[in-house]
Amino acid sequence: MEIDDYDEFRILDLQNIINRLEASDKIEVKLCENENKKEKFVIKFEDVNTSVSRLFAEYRVLKRMADSGRTPKVYYFGVHFNKYALVTQYLGPNLELLFNICERKFTLKTVLQIALQIIDGIQYLHSKNLIHRLISHECFYVSKWPHASCTKICLTEFGLAKEYKDRRTNQHIPFREHDILIGIPRYMSINAHQYKEQSRRDDIEAIAYVLIYFMRGSLPWQAKNQTSNIRQQYEAIKQMKMNTSPQELCSEIPQQFAQLLTYARNLDFVQTPDYSFMKQLFTTAIENNNVVIDDQFDWNTFID
Repeated sequence: MEIDDYDEFRILDLQNIINRLEASDKIEVKLCENENKKEKFVIKFEDVNTSVSRLFAEYRVLKRMADSGRTPKVYYFGVHFNKYALVTQYLGPNLELLFNICERKFTLKTVLQIALQIIDGIQYLHSKNLIHRLISHECFYVSKWPHASCTKICLTEFGLAKEYKDRRTNQHIPFREHDILIGIPRYMSINAHQYKEQSRRDDIEAIAYVLIYFMRGSLPWQAKNQTSNIRQQYEAIKQMKMNTSPQELCSEIPQQFAQLLTYARNLDFVQTPDYSFMKQLFTTAIENNNVVIDDQFDWNTFID
């Protein structure tokens, strides 16, 4: 579907519909509705004069991920009024919004089901020789299935995704250090905090922090976000991560979450993560806690 006439779309007030849909200060996001079919879409705009287009990068990743069933469908990408425009499927609320709806408490069952789906999604991304680099609690959305049940978790926000293998040689990118931090400080890996080139291991470590966040309700270094000096803030978060062992961080939740974090931190730069091992960790947690996997999540009772 190409959108040639924006008059048939009604721009809605984004803030009244979904919490923090924006992925970047440089990207304008609108939720739109087709007047005829009453279909909802997300349209992202970005100035064509930007030095590096995150929107084009996101478009390319979404096209490569189209067969995964775990990313929003792409309907259109082009230039309109000196802006890039990317039109994608509107999924539904993200996990953070659902977490708030559930009074900031997910049951173990819900988090374990989330974990299995997230690992499947990141495995598919990595199979396309891509790493995400922007994993957070807000980049996972649930798609709305018929009968208003939300059960399928999708991965979004690919503006900083990067190939970790050279297309021509199929060789892993070399290790190096950067001048800037890349990622979300609350969830980025310790290596990312140290300005090191990211690889698959860093996505896994970030996912571990997201899952632990949903189990605990918060992460201990969130309080470090209160300082006004950004550089000091990031340094404080890094130091707390380095000084907090996985066992200490996960002392009140099943040990499998600590095991995932330990595993991620011990991966080598070029090492392929063992996705089966990671899923088995949570399968074991399911068995040990007599959890029934039936695609019923805590938010199902709240979603109309």
